[in-house]
Amino acid sequence: MHRGIIIIIVLFGFFTSCRKEKTPHDILSQEQMLELLKEVHMMDSYFNTLPIDSTRKVIRGYYGELLGRYGLDSVGFEDNIRYYVANPQRGEEMYERLTNYFQGLDRELIQADSIRMAHRRDSLRQVNEWMRLFRESQKLIFLPDTLSEDSFADTIAQEPSFYVYSKKMEREFQNWPIPLFNQLPSVVELLQKPKAVENATAGEVEEDTPAVDSTQVN
Repeated sequence: MHRGIIIIIVLFGFFTSCRKEKTPHDILSQEQMLELLKEVHMMDSYFNTLPIDSTRKVIRGYYGELLGRYGLDSVGFEDNIRYYVANPQRGEEMYERLTNYFQGLDRELIQADSIRMAHRRDSLRQVNEWMRLFRESQKLIFLPDTLSEDSFADTIAQEPSFYVYSKKMEREFQNWPIPLFNQLPSVVELLQKPKAVENATAGEVEEDTPAVDSTQVN
């Protein structure tokens, strides 16, 4: 009989010890404490970016508001810290979860920063390309009295090396934000114009030359 009672007491103590330990009513749950420590850490990081004088003016108010959302004051916060640190298993688990969270946050920030820097590099590359096109465009800027089609065509005809026209440059200038070149005649048309003028001139010469009568020659 006494042996059976002892066995029951031992089993009761064993199962009682195996039950999950309850958190005291004045202690935050592990999830709540984890969220609080995340906010405390980020707030500390923010204050580290401020001058010391500015931090002293606002730190009490910020921390007071943060702890108030969790129903704590400075004393209650210290009690929670002691509770979770007192048990090595709880403290280690809490530390591991916080470390994983902030490492993941750092990776996200690094990735976002890389994307932002890549966009910035693309923007700078685009600006450099516009500047290059602008320098090229200076070769096409003439004085007002040279903007006529005739004078422009004559300039190109007399100085072929003045401007080397290519399809690549034509496509690039189509994307130029300033519609400067829309006011100028097409370079291709102007390059073809001197030939048309020559052909027309040759035709006029033929018309002005009197026809020779073969009977008179004979």
